[in-house]
Order: sequence, then structure tokens, then C-alpha cells
Amino acid sequence: MTDRRMLHHQIHLNGYPQKMRVEGMIYHVESKRLGVHPDGPQVIEVWSEGSLFGPIPPERTFQAFGTGEALPDDAVYQKSVRAPDGTMWHLFELTGVE
Repeated sequence: MTDRRMLHHQIHLNGYPQKMRVEGMIYHVESKRLGVHPDGPQVIEVWSEGSLFGPIPPERTFQAFGTGEALPDDAVYQKSVRAPDGTMWHLFELTGVE
């Protein structure tokens, strides 16, 4: 049996790049609001393949952009998701960020 498994991460929809230790490919994303308040913060939940016992993967930088927002030159598309309010979010990896 291998140590391969699906892992869960979250990206906050706050307009800023965020670092995650994502080892493999991103397979699925969903949008949700944290808490029960209708104006609570929104996040994109991310599922990717990874390991719990192997070497710690390097941090990668991700940011979600809404449809029509300007994209940095180093943005590499990953997945898209529609939020409950109808907004379409697009998850990108920012490859030029240290």
C-alpha cells in the first residue's frame, strides 16, 4: 500500500496570493462561505493528491481571480468554480512568486 491520498486545502477569496503545500495535481475545487452569516468570508476548497509521510512539498503560490479580472503574466490556470452567489472564480498558480 502506498502513502498516496487526497488532501484538502483552502484559499481565501481576499484578493491576495496565498501559499499552500500542494504536492501533486489539483483535482477538484468548490466554493463555500465560512460560518453561518450570509456575509461570512468566502473560500475555495481545493483537493489535491499528496502524501502525509513523504518529504514536505515546497510551498506553491495560488490566487483566485473573478471573471474579467486582470491576470499576472505568470498565472497558470488550475480550475474554476461558481460561488453560491453566482460569481465565477478561477484558481491560478503564480509561478513567478518566491
